[in-house]
Amino acid sequence: MSPSPSDDCLPAVFPILDVYDGVIEFRVDGQWERRWVADIHSLDAVLRRSVCRPEWDSFAETLVVRIASLGRRSGLRVEVPLLAACPVMAVEAVREVRDLEPA
Repeated sequence: MSPSPSDDCLPAVFPILDVYDGVIEFRVDGQWERRWVADIHSLDAVLRRSVCRPEWDSFAETLVVRIASLGRRSGLRVEVPLLAACPVMAVEAVREVRDLEPA
């Protein structure tokens, strides 16, 4: 997926899984990554090979991503719901990220 002008309103972490094409696309700190996934059960292995190494929680259907560029030594760990086959323009529902580490 190539960035578009609407990318400015996306949250820092935004995953999309296209279950028909077997592709997951996610954006971390303004950079899109696109990976091919054979099936939902192989998503863990695919994400471990990605640049940002997000963790996939298949039970909760969320990605947990550590973002190092937010000025904290340990980074910020955020949890984001996975959107299955969701178009990029429908991101308004995914605005919140939650700090999972104590302040």
